[in-house]
Amino acid sequence: MRLSQHEIPKNIWIILVARQKVLKGELEYMRKLFVGLVSNYAKKD
Repeated sequence: MRLSQHEIPKNIWIILVARQKVLKGELEYMRKLFVGLVSNYAKKD
């Protein structure tokens, strides 16, 4: 989250809940997916 905060709109609140499966994922892929999802959601409002 900290490394991606400049890519995330400022007008939304985010709560992340890490699950065990996250440990098996590729960090950069998950970061890009997260930023993309948040950005798309913010554009809808």
